[in-house]
Amino acid sequence: MTLRIHPQILKTLFFISGTVPFTTFCIGQTNQISSNINGPETVSFFDGSSLLGGLNEIKDGDELIWNHKSSQNPLKFDYKAVESILFNRIKGKQRDSVGSMMILFKNNDFLRGSIQSLNTDRLLFSSGFGQSLEASLSDIRSLEFLPESYQVLYDSSYDFEKWKKSNTKAWTEEQGSLVSVFSGSTGTILPELDAIEVSFQAEWQRSFYLALRFFSDSDGGSYGSEGFHLSFSNNRINLQSNRKLKGRTIRETLGSVMVDQLVGVKTANFKIYAHRQRKEFIVFVNGNEVAKWKDSSTDYLPGNSGLLFINQGGNSYLRLEELTIAGWSGEYFLTSPPSEKEQDGTQFISFKNGDSTPLQSSFSNDNGLSIKTKRGIFEVPYENIKSIYFPHDDLNQSNLTFKEEVSLKRFLGKLSFKLNSIQNNLLLGKHPYLGNLRIPLHSVKRLRCNLLLKSYKEYLLQLKLAEESLKSQNSEKALSILENTNPQYQCWYWKRLKFLAHDFQTKEILWFSPHPEVGILKATLCEEVGGTIFTTSREGSFALWDEYAKLAEGNYTHKHSTSQELGRFKNEKWKKIFISTSYWLGRTEVTQEQFEKVTGTNPSKKKGPNLPVQVSWFESMEFCKLMNKKYPPPDGFIWRLPTEAEWEYAARAGSSGPFCETSYGKFPNKQNSYEEHLKQYGWFSENSLGEVKAVSQKSPNGWGLFDMHGNVWEWCMDGTSVNKNELFSFPRAGTKNPVKLDGDWKVLRGGSFITDYSRCRSSYRGANAPTVSEGDRGLRICLGQVLSTDESNTSKIERHKENLDKQVQEFSPISLQRIDPGEFMMGTRNSTSFPQAICDLKDKNILSTDSSGKVRSQNISSNIPEWELDLNGTGLIITPLSTKNYVLVGTDNGKVHLINKSTKRIISTYSDHLGPISDIAINNSQQIFATCGTGGR
Repeated sequence: MTLRIHPQILKTLFFISGTVPFTTFCIGQTNQISSNINGPETVSFFDGSSLLGGLNEIKDGDELIWNHKSSQNPLKFDYKAVESILFNRIKGKQRDSVGSMMILFKNNDFLRGSIQSLNTDRLLFSSGFGQSLEASLSDIRSLEFLPESYQVLYDSSYDFEKWKKSNTKAWTEEQGSLVSVFSGSTGTILPELDAIEVSFQAEWQRSFYLALRFFSDSDGGSYGSEGFHLSFSNNRINLQSNRKLKGRTIRETLGSVMVDQLVGVKTANFKIYAHRQRKEFIVFVNGNEVAKWKDSSTDYLPGNSGLLFINQGGNSYLRLEELTIAGWSGEYFLTSPPSEKEQDGTQFISFKNGDSTPLQSSFSNDNGLSIKTKRGIFEVPYENIKSIYFPHDDLNQSNLTFKEEVSLKRFLGKLSFKLNSIQNNLLLGKHPYLGNLRIPLHSVKRLRCNLLLKSYKEYLLQLKLAEESLKSQNSEKALSILENTNPQYQCWYWKRLKFLAHDFQTKEILWFSPHPEVGILKATLCEEVGGTIFTTSREGSFALWDEYAKLAEGNYTHKHSTSQELGRFKNEKWKKIFISTSYWLGRTEVTQEQFEKVTGTNPSKKKGPNLPVQVSWFESMEFCKLMNKKYPPPDGFIWRLPTEAEWEYAARAGSSGPFCETSYGKFPNKQNSYEEHLKQYGWFSENSLGEVKAVSQKSPNGWGLFDMHGNVWEWCMDGTSVNKNELFSFPRAGTKNPVKLDGDWKVLRGGSFITDYSRCRSSYRGANAPTVSEGDRGLRICLGQVLSTDESNTSKIERHKENLDKQVQEFSPISLQRIDPGEFMMGTRNSTSFPQAICDLKDKNILSTDSSGKVRSQNISSNIPEWELDLNGTGLIITPLSTKNYVLVGTDNGKVHLINKSTKRIISTYSDHLGPISDIAINNSQQIFATCGTGGR
């Protein structure tokens, strides 16, 4: 654990003489820390930092006092900066009575306990942490009477690190949570129980691909071949039976369901019940039953007891918090909650024999429960009752967020409350339903702090996002954001934003699909005739519509010139970039043999002298540092990683398509074309068989560089923000030698042997934390000038580059390729950077451009051009002048042409731009026009 504490959080500043190893912290032998601490406790802050040690006390919800070995005196922190505290305390030899009843409150809190008394209004019970509590029945959703054999097998206070894994990178334990960033399984063999209950809070980044395998023949070290496979694929849940029959593995799908609650979210709460004998499964999402399946086959009864968690999402981040596994023996199994019609505003009771009935009232006596139904009054022992459901009352379901939330060990409960203090090994607080709480810390697993403050911040962020959506005229998104805010916070400003969102919305007048198979590129309302619409498609065709009737259609350019690259992301903005100095790049990715020769180490998982070394960004930088020490470069140069711009410039090697040796407008925009071309130059998911390959087995690009596409991701010097948001604005168009040295994440380029073709494109921009070291990250060495963010910093050494190249090749231990200065279009074209077409209904013609550099005019009813001119560049903007028979055409070579349509001649050409033209504007008098381009002007 690394200590990173924000200065504003720390109230007491102390100094330590000597060297303090800030890598691992342990609990010292100090009388300041309670004697019942079983190991290090963890306090986590909102800035992402955390600290091991032991909690001393929390005073009045204002100040947290923490003990740590490195300090003679306790450390004091502002409690409002604390996100959570993970406890690790024991009671001793005595164990608390956990109780055989589960109480679920209407705010989704729950507690285990034992019933003491029940009347028409209130429940009195003893909690699992030793305190007798009382609650109104109007605040309770249900009571579940657990079987005597019910036991908690695992929760986050246990050591999940002892579980087996299919590979070392698959799953790790992090502060009581299971975390995975790599495909694989973890699991264990459970006691041979009949029923299993699993609950957890899942959080994911890109996609939700998780599977649980119940009653498996595996202990976690492999996937196994038998068991019930419950899989989550984003918002789809599937259950499959895997069983062996006469030596063969038979797989049968038992059920599949789509869950709306999992659409558009990155976190959800799950509870799953599985019964071995009954072969029944129930799935709850966020407290709601979403699936119930039963295996009706008679030839298979599971006899194994393995439980597996499987990350099926590749490198997708997945976190399981508050994981609890419980089980019991016998026929007892959960029943589905009654429907509103069944309950009909009354209590509802279910019995363990399967019977159920509405109740008029219930109250406890010495023998159990006395229930009143429409058939009379009956005495029922507690051991015969499965559950009691209380009437739904939306008025009692609070939407308020409380300041704290405590999770108890052994699945004793979870409560939202207001913390008063923590002292003398007791947590003191007030619960909205239960009143004052006194919870011993040995029963506490985790305390989540300042939830109300966090909720306020989230609400304010939602308002800001809604405001930004309105500014971009996306009223539907703004309304969606506003509707998902906490109703308790919806103030006058929320109402104002909602009013504006409704006001921005337009009413549909006409709806039609002019290009249903390929999609619309652009639509224009022809002003000469009121209801006529001119559309162009993503495959170079056009259509003219009068409301629902198609007046004309045809093609104005070939289809590959008006569709963007497959897999393009919005951060791949198309812009002119200048490289003003020569630099040298390794012809191949740095191999393990080369890395070990320089550093004396080889951190790669899969070993091989000619395989690319597998390293983090920090390890790459250390390699460059040692290269400068062992092989000093010429004055003014340095061994380093390439910048992102240097990398893409060299990867393209003069190409303008998705990969080297491809050109815009000439390369088919189809997946099979991409994959077949890429197979000549790189290793990716379609041809690598899931393994990294030795360097330089594929063809080099036009500049002699191998494996620029695929094999391993290549680290660059540039930094960016977490989740790559800063890539939308960097680099600026027209920049010379751009580089961004700061940023919590570092840029990765080129794709790898496990990514698909789209990630291997020249323009794809990846990034990750610099500490990440996986089997598909490597580096390519660069010998270049010392980097500076000053764009005016240019080289003075270009005049002797031939001699310099010879010198470099002689002293370098790695084969290098010189990359000469030049300019290139970084990124990829979007819909505004394709050939254009406009319609003139008055003259009944269409003026269009194409990727071959021509502008042409054709009649609406004909595909044969009436005339055409060669502009020596693809026209990206066509702007007609309304007062004269002129048109302005801006091209991708930075020129703007004024064309006389009558004489079919170019009147003037303006060459004021260094990059493609992105827009043309004309004043009202049609005498002055302004232009802007991707070259930065």
